[in-house]
Parts: sequence; C-alpha cells; structure tokens
Amino acid sequence: MGPRWGCLSQDRATRFVVAWGFGSSEDEVAPKVVAQTRQRTSGRRGVIWISDGRPVYRRAVRQVYRDAQPTGKRGRPPLVLTPGVGLTQAVKRRHQGRMVRVEVRQVLGRRWIAPIRCMRNG
Repeated sequence: MGPRWGCLSQDRATRFVVAWGFGSSEDEVAPKVVAQTRQRTSGRRGVIWISDGRPVYRRAVRQVYRDAQPTGKRGRPPLVLTPGVGLTQAVKRRHQGRMVRVEVRQVLGRRWIAPIRCMRNG
C-alpha cells in the first residue's frame, strides 16, 4: 500500500475539523485541504494557517487565497492575496534524532503566534 499522509484544517477555538484528506504524499493532500477549507468557510477573510516547513503549504495558500482587485480599467483584474490570510511555519530542528529547536517563520501575512523556544536538557 505504501506510505500514507493525513492533513486537516481545524478551528483552534472549537477544535472543529473544517477539512481533511489523505493520500500518498503531503504534496498531494495539502492543496486539496487548503481548497476545501476556503470553500467550506465561504471564502471568509482572516484565515490563519500554521504548518510545518514544507513549501507545498506556501504554494497552496497563495494559489487558493487570492481575490480579484478591480482597477477600473478594461481587462481582467489582477489577483491579490486575500486580506487577513497568513501562514506561519513551525520548523522542528533535530540533532541525532532529538528535537533541539523549533524555528517559527512568518511566511505570509502577519505573525499570529509568538516565537517558541525549546531548551535542550543536559
């Protein structure tokens, strides 16, 4: 059967699972879950994402959360990032199999969580 990946989006306050999916890779599943989340939240503004450091999330959020911005000129209006959308990545750093640090990066929008520090024992 091979490796399987699961992905979900969840409302932090209520723990309600908005969208979920599974597949053979994270690169396959993440874009589907991001698109389902936008659809199921009626395209609402201000959706904040937190993920690991994989680039698939940045691409998916940028692709799905963009809206046409009318310019008053003829032709197709440019697409801009939906206001209030953000992506924060928490990247775990390991040394010899043990987590020694968590790096928090703001990728899109404003910072949503404070930096996390992990102290190494010994």
